[in-house]
Amino acid sequence: MRSARVFRALLGVDELVIERVDVEDGGEVLVVHARPTRAARGRCGVCRRRCGGYDAGEGRRRWRALDAGTARVFIEADC
Repeated sequence: MRSARVFRALLGVDELVIERVDVEDGGEVLVVHARPTRAARGRCGVCRRRCGGYDAGEGRRRWRALDAGTARVFIEADC
């Protein structure tokens, strides 16, 4: 999927698999649905070592990314 490669480069996320991109609110919001790669799953965000999860979050969460022009961009993933 060529567009996933473009979005990964624009967002600066190397260790994510982009599943799909949705446009909401008439083009004002881009939501990038993603998941971590197999190698990145279960790793510490600071030292990158394998570790158990400390947060058993439920459902999907959204993080704000850099805006793309006038559109707000969010990354959404399961926790």
